[in-house]
Amino acid sequence: MIILDDFFNPERFRHLAVLPFQTGDQRYCVIVSGIAYILFKGTGGQWNKESVRLRLSISRKLPPRKGFRGNDAAVAISIAEIRNENHSVGVGYSVSNFRWNHSESDGGTIVLDATVSARDVDGYLEAITYHATIIGELYDLPPTPPPD
Repeated sequence: MIILDDFFNPERFRHLAVLPFQTGDQRYCVIVSGIAYILFKGTGGQWNKESVRLRLSISRKLPPRKGFRGNDAAVAISIAEIRNENHSVGVGYSVSNFRWNHSESDGGTIVLDATVSARDVDGYLEAITYHATIIGELYDLPPTPPPD
């Protein structure tokens, strides 16, 4: 599995946008979008498949001492950049099975999962683009314990 975290791997993300706002019915909406450089290489004539997990920090955009609990989401993840070093024969790239991973997301992080595939010995799926709109609610974070 390829795991990228925008906090620990900021160099692998471009155009990262986080837009949180309150809806008219007092719910909360968070929109995330950007490009993630996964640097995934094909292996030959057969499809090489791999799971990708994107961990996107939203805590810096939320009100102070608040967490976000999502209830519903619309997600799209697609190919952003490909590369082939030589002649391509039977080359192919895909992004499939993308989703918001509700169980892995926490109050300050959105987690998106996808399956990527590449077919060609010198073909690379360099980057994917993602967009997610998640509706939910804010909640109070527990107090931070004082330092010892």
